[in-house]
Amino acid sequence: MADGDALACARTRSAPFDIAFSPDGEILAAGLVSGRVALLDPYTGGRVGSFAAHGESVRNVLWLGRRGGSGRCRQLLTGSGDCSLACWDVERAAGMGDAAGLGDESSQDDSEDDGSEDDGSEDDGEESDQDESDEEEAERAPKRAKGVGAAGSVRHQGQDVKKKRPVPLWRIGGAHDAPISALAALELSVDGGGTFASGDDEGEIKVWDSRVCASSGSSSKPVHSFDAHEDFISDLTYVADKQMLLATSGDGTLSGYDLRRGKLEHRSDNQEDELLSVCVLKQGKKVVTGSTEGVLSIYSWGHLEDSTDRFPGHPESVAALRALDEDTLITASGDGVLRVVSVQPNKLLGVIGEHSKFSTERIDLHPGKRLLASACHDSVIKIWDVGYLYEGQEGEDDDDAGHDAAGGDDSDSDSDSDEPPGRKKKG
Repeated sequence: MADGDALACARTRSAPFDIAFSPDGEILAAGLVSGRVALLDPYTGGRVGSFAAHGESVRNVLWLGRRGGSGRCRQLLTGSGDCSLACWDVERAAGMGDAAGLGDESSQDDSEDDGSEDDGSEDDGEESDQDESDEEEAERAPKRAKGVGAAGSVRHQGQDVKKKRPVPLWRIGGAHDAPISALAALELSVDGGGTFASGDDEGEIKVWDSRVCASSGSSSKPVHSFDAHEDFISDLTYVADKQMLLATSGDGTLSGYDLRRGKLEHRSDNQEDELLSVCVLKQGKKVVTGSTEGVLSIYSWGHLEDSTDRFPGHPESVAALRALDEDTLITASGDGVLRVVSVQPNKLLGVIGEHSKFSTERIDLHPGKRLLASACHDSVIKIWDVGYLYEGQEGEDDDDAGHDAAGGDDSDSDSDSDEPPGRKKKG
């Protein structure tokens, strides 16, 4: 597996914080430091729309629709450094009209796409005259002081014609007491709506029902609130069959919440390193976290107090993880390289590509899993063809995926058992 060229690139005038493919795979959304959302064609990287979403950075973007269904969800949730949450009908907000012809617009501006020209709208969200650079803002944002988002909620669709700015379906100003740092889908419908979770820079996690948010707006209350962590929430993921929400934090711990009972169920020992990302593999039997030191820690389900295996194969931080299949991860690292990694047996399988200047901070897999998008603080979003990673998988015996880790395993542990081997805690 060799390093390859990107299928497409999009350069934004403001650094991207987060990216997400729509459930039907027709749009790639990017949240920008400037407070705008850029909407890209996933095959060409060309701009198909954009809009100003928040007065401060858009740190997280999440589509409120379940992948794999026949419906076409166009509701996008955004979380911001101004501590607010907002939900958008992206076609109306960006003045896109019917998105069925997305590909026809993609050739307009492939080289420099942040959507700073918003289809005739005033550019109220761009911060081109700010004193600090986008890179400095990106570095500062995770530790931003407490703030209160804009109050109020407007629940009708479309754009404010007088101000020529988009109007959200709903907004919760001050949804958190600190800047929002993570979003995760929980139980979503195909056409949009359902439950989701948000985390912030001070370690609080909240669970919301978007239907309540739509009806109550700024007065909406979370379904659950958790404050087990002492530092920023770096990543969230939901394990549907167990109704368990997993979170990683800058305080060096992994936590698990039983959403049926609304309580903290698991909390790992402090790993003495910031945990930045989390992913579930092996049919839910293994949980993998990435850290600032570049170590992948592997936990066995039911024994999340401490890792049972470690794979120290990355030279710098592991900021993002995505499951390629039940045994394989794609990792985004501080050295800008996108790697393919096998978990138990722990092996580096190859490199997809890289962002040469800065750390790769976010990745997302297309619903069809044939495209991978990656974002970097150098204001470049790259789209990669990863279909070749699936070649030769059809017809393989199931036993091959779970064979013994002996011989060529780079793991710190000799065990592939679900039982903890009684090893010393990291550090």
